[in-house]
Amino acid sequence: MVEETEGEGFGAAASGAGIEPTAASVALAGASREKADALLDEQRAVLRKQGLLLDLQIEDAREQHDLHVSHLHFRRFGDYAKAAMEATVAVFIALVVAGFAALIWQAHEAKGLVAEPLKTPPDFAARGLDGTVLSQQLLDRLNAMVEEANVYSLRKPDSIAGSWGSNIKVQIPDTGISIDELSQLLHGWLGHETHVSGEITRSAGGIALTVRAGTGRSQTFGGRETDLDALIDKAANAILRQTQPFVYVDLLARRGDLSGSTALSLRLAMVGSSPDRSLAYGTLANGLAIEGKFRESIAPYVRSVALAPDDPMAPFFATNADAALDHGEPFVRHAAAAVHLFATASLSDYRAEALASLIPSARSMLAQAQGDFAEAVRNDEIAEQSSFSDYDVQGAVVTASDLARDHDVQGARAILAEHPQYSDGQAVIWMVDIEAQLPVTFVDADVEDWHGAADSLAKADRIALQAGVVNDPRHTLVWPWLAYAWAKTGNIANAEALVRLTPLDCTRCLEFRGRIAEVSGDAAGAARWFARAVADAPSEPFAMTDWGAMLLRRGDIDGAIAKFEQAYAIGPHFADPLEMWGEALMQKNRSDLALAKFAEANKYAPNWGRLHLRWGEALVYAGKPEEAKKQFALAATLELSVADKREFAKAAHA
Repeated sequence: MVEETEGEGFGAAASGAGIEPTAASVALAGASREKADALLDEQRAVLRKQGLLLDLQIEDAREQHDLHVSHLHFRRFGDYAKAAMEATVAVFIALVVAGFAALIWQAHEAKGLVAEPLKTPPDFAARGLDGTVLSQQLLDRLNAMVEEANVYSLRKPDSIAGSWGSNIKVQIPDTGISIDELSQLLHGWLGHETHVSGEITRSAGGIALTVRAGTGRSQTFGGRETDLDALIDKAANAILRQTQPFVYVDLLARRGDLSGSTALSLRLAMVGSSPDRSLAYGTLANGLAIEGKFRESIAPYVRSVALAPDDPMAPFFATNADAALDHGEPFVRHAAAAVHLFATASLSDYRAEALASLIPSARSMLAQAQGDFAEAVRNDEIAEQSSFSDYDVQGAVVTASDLARDHDVQGARAILAEHPQYSDGQAVIWMVDIEAQLPVTFVDADVEDWHGAADSLAKADRIALQAGVVNDPRHTLVWPWLAYAWAKTGNIANAEALVRLTPLDCTRCLEFRGRIAEVSGDAAGAARWFARAVADAPSEPFAMTDWGAMLLRRGDIDGAIAKFEQAYAIGPHFADPLEMWGEALMQKNRSDLALAKFAEANKYAPNWGRLHLRWGEALVYAGKPEEAKKQFALAATLELSVADKREFAKAAHA
């Protein structure tokens, strides 16, 4: 039993050690016990040697693995280092290329002014007046003139043809090749810089200063050596005129040389791109307007608009002539175009401070033309916040006038009290800048103080006559109002004589001929003049409203309502036709319908005393006495004409 167990164990061990089981069995079968043990010992020894050898092989394999891994790490580091070096080289090359490209781009875009040192006699340098110093003095004069010209310039300097921008410098000679030298070479090759050079030489009479800009012809100015500053000033003027003529036009205008500014503008209008020619025509027209030549300014304004249909400034300034001559329909058209383009066109060429004034001014003009005086006032007040030009001063006249036409007499009088110098005469003098305004007359007219209006207008006429440059506004603004004031005070003969002197292409003049005809009792004549005024400016609601008012006073209620309805369609925010429409409905015993018209008129003229008076009366007739008291209370705090005050007294005691 024991032998079988050992034999089984041996067979298992031998098989596990790789000994041939059949051979072992044969050997054991014919061997003694001792030989068998010896054979087993021998086999065990072989197995031990094989195990040791296997261990050594495993250890060697591990060492080889570690060495291989270490080598791979080293190779990876080398690859990283190589890649980093290649990347560094690539970045360096890219930076060099980018830097060179930047130099090329800067050179291509360069449009500054570079003055080379003036060549001077040797003794000048000994006195500290070498070429570099004198060139810097020349540039200082140029900078000062550009700054003077740009005080009220609408456009950014960089947007004007030939502009140097802020890049104006003296080029100091250098030696050797450097980045700065390379940049200068590229600027000279690719750029659009204006190079100024020149020299001072001695002449029989003293000295001569010669300057040249770019490829233009040289100009020489002679004088005594003590006149050097004056010669540099003349040279600076010549360079500015030659290289930046649009800026020089503004400079001449700023200095009061209107004839010089006009002549240069006319020359510039003949050449160049369409935007530049538009600018030149607009500048020419503005110069003519400043000189009081409003009719002559129409043609260049029209050309300016045609050459730059996407520029809001062209139609904006065209309103100068329209307002001075009271060409109603062109005024509406140009004001509407300016408002539209200010909202949709690119304005990147214009200074922000200029736009802060001009955009609300354009909106105000359009609102005035449509009778929306509440909207005009809102924009007037925005424009007044701008310090651009003199609008922060003159704008108060516009605001006072629009408040008066919106029937806010107290608001208008408050402004006039703060600025007693703002007479109708001063407003006419400022006609080019602030359109057609008569703040004192508009206040007097609203409360029907026609004697006060006549006195103010007569003074304004004398002031305008003495000024000599606003004769057109005298004829189209002062005279129609003065004639009407005379008619309202009973001076019919002089009123008719004066209004006949007003031009027939003036919308207001046609309208006021109708007003005066009505006062004189010629209803048919009045209707004819109102019809002509409506045809002359179909986009303005004023003549249609006057026509309706005349029909209402003459008892043609349905005819009046028809005119008020048409006026409302033209100017839906004009309070006057709405209020009178309400009065007409009251005369038809439809106070219930009149209430809606008064309420709508109140949206646009909330401080109109007469409106609240009539509204209160309509509420009484509609059986709403408590609401009527509120309207009467409001009317009591507002300005009323003498006739309305009598009406108010009756209503309050009813």
